[in-house]
Amino acid sequence: MKVDNLDTYAALTLGYNIATSKYHGDDLNISPASASGLVYGFQLGARYWLTENLAANVELGYGLSYLNLGVSYRF
Repeated sequence: MKVDNLDTYAALTLGYNIATSKYHGDDLNISPASASGLVYGFQLGARYWLTENLAANVELGYGLSYLNLGVSYRF
């Protein structure tokens, strides 16, 4: 079934995450922390074009988040 103005897609995410934190204070029991590693995920998405240049989109998936909502603009 084809719906006018609707684009559907699947996406894969692959990246590397680097995170560090520092504590500035008087408590000597708190040490700096760091974490890094491979980030991966997948999404199923849909974009509905409200006008020729403006769309609302939604993605469901695993990895960075379970649900993404957004707006797309085409120049």
